[in-house]
Amino acid sequence: MTEGKKILPTTCWECSTHCGALVTVEEGRVTKVAPNPDHPGSLGSFCVKGIRGLPELTYHPDRVRHPMKRTGPRGGGAWQRISWDEALDEMCERFLDVRDTHGPLALCGAVSNAHFSRGVSLALLMRAFGSPNWMMNQDLCG
Repeated sequence: MTEGKKILPTTCWECSTHCGALVTVEEGRVTKVAPNPDHPGSLGSFCVKGIRGLPELTYHPDRVRHPMKRTGPRGGGAWQRISWDEALDEMCERFLDVRDTHGPLALCGAVSNAHFSRGVSLALLMRAFGSPNWMMNQDLCG
């Protein structure tokens, strides 16, 4: 089935500015990302992260699309796909092990983009583990 060509208004999530974008989709794939001159916040401004980021990150051949678990030595490239439940359970078990062995101050979370919801979620996670240690950078973009 052919979807044809659509131009969809959306916002860019490469940084916290969330500039307005026009995304061209052809045959179910993004083929172009452009600034949206009608967006009330960015008024047609757009940076290269938005124009290049979406297609490159979405369709990069090395993109990890599912939780993966290393099955061999570090650097050996041996991985197996696991379920989200298994990945989350293992991560939680390891966090608890670090906390129980070294104390809650041994845990620190970091968010590398200033999306407020990610920072709040991280702060709540660290607080649940008993750690006040969390940080996020405050980037300026757009």
